[in-house]
Amino acid sequence: MCRTNSPELNTNDGQRTQFLQRTQTASRWNPFRRFDGADDARNAAHQGAVVSGLLALSYIIQSVLYIKYAEPADSLCLCTVVAPAVAAFALLLTWAIYSKHAFWAAAVLLVWCPIEVVFRVNNMIEHKAFSAPWLFVYIALIMATILCVRATLWLRSVHNS
Repeated sequence: MCRTNSPELNTNDGQRTQFLQRTQTASRWNPFRRFDGADDARNAAHQGAVVSGLLALSYIIQSVLYIKYAEPADSLCLCTVVAPAVAAFALLLTWAIYSKHAFWAAAVLLVWCPIEVVFRVNNMIEHKAFSAPWLFVYIALIMATILCVRATLWLRSVHNS
């Protein structure tokens, strides 16, 4: 039996099992964790569906606010045509990830989410409205996206085998 410096691991097997269970539940937010089974992988994939749903919601809110508060001389084309189309695409990704666990949708989200975060952080810095809590939110969104890609890939490999 291997001894370690940790007193929690040098006790009997029951306590060791409890310690390992506590450390495994603490790693639930780790985007590189192992999946315990198909249900765990599906739940992880659903986190990516939440990310794409939040992106869709942000584009819908953006277009509604722009239409409501824009001056008549402003160009409404960008927010009346492009933003709803982007929101519809994000809703398609949400549906594909949540119901079909589609790897292609998770991969598109993995490319889209960091680009979106870079543009939003740049916009916050440019307008001197940088907020550290938003940075943590964006990091959590990227972590959920990575976890979603890994989960859909895992589900795909289990389904194909």
